[in-house]
Amino acid sequence: MDKHSQMKQKFDQAKARNAERSKIFSKKKLIDAISKKMRTTMVGAVAACEDYMGHLWGHGKDNSQLSVAEREWRLTWEELRAAILDKGNNQLRNAIEEINRYSFEYQKYHTDLVISKDYHDRLMTPEDKEMRRQAVESYQQRDNKEQ
Repeated sequence: MDKHSQMKQKFDQAKARNAERSKIFSKKKLIDAISKKMRTTMVGAVAACEDYMGHLWGHGKDNSQLSVAEREWRLTWEELRAAILDKGNNQLRNAIEEINRYSFEYQKYHTDLVISKDYHDRLMTPEDKEMRRQAVESYQQRDNKEQ
């Protein structure tokens, strides 16, 4: 195997390793983004319940300051809160397992700028156009001589 083939083989191997790393990074990036959104949803739901109904269980009060009814509601709230968070975490684990069954790659933002010849010509000064005309003429003369 010659040196060029060896270098090409090493290049191809490095390219394949980088592509695999990119896929792993892409999957991790998606899992992190979805995890954050789902956790924010769960915590937001718990916070909304506390805001709207926290007065029932004396939200913000010390345990020693609670009435009998508030203590009962607090026990019920703690069970409900645990159930909400447990079910949310189970669904998050299920979502991560589902994502891990797929192979994909993060598509970075990509923009192709297309500049037409007309646009380029409008930007050129008359001197630039003349130099371009002379260069084209020179290449054409050279090509005619070679034939």
